[in-house]
Order: sequence, then C-alpha cells, then structure tokens
Amino acid sequence: MDSTSGSLLVAGLATVQVLGLFASLGTRLSTGSRFEGKCRCLFLALLGLAGMATVVALAMTPAYWVVSGASFSVMVLVATCDFQRSDHAGVW
Repeated sequence: MDSTSGSLLVAGLATVQVLGLFASLGTRLSTGSRFEGKCRCLFLALLGLAGMATVVALAMTPAYWVVSGASFSVMVLVATCDFQRSDHAGVW
C-alpha cells in the first residue's frame, strides 16, 4: 500500500470515528424532539460503519484498531446510558 492510499484510509477511519461520536451525542441530545428518529437512524448507520472500520483497522497497525475499537465502545455507551436525572429512587 503506497503512502497516499494509506493516508486516505487513515483519514477515512478518523472521519468515521469522529462522525460516529457526534452522532451518538446527537442521539442523546435529540431525545424527545422531532429529530429523534432521524438521529437514531443516522447513529445506527454510523455505528455499523464504525464497526466495519474497526474490522478494517485490525489489518493495520495496533494503534489504529485500538482507537477504532475505543470510539466504537464509547458510541455504544453514550447511546445506551441514561444521563437524565430521575425524580424517583431506583432499585439501588
């Protein structure tokens, strides 16, 4: 692989990771708004792309797949964690 295609691949991986993190944040911020469904669809599409990017990054140096895997994990955590305060006491 020459340096130009390698640089484009790394730039593509970084773009997917950054867009995915912003989409997960947008999913959280759009809760209850009229854009919630569109943000969730965008998030799911970018989650799939981030997963594929992580698999592609496995063929590269470890620094690339560790960053891809970490951002994929953060995307899942941000999308599934509930950050809103509740007024009632929980089980714990």
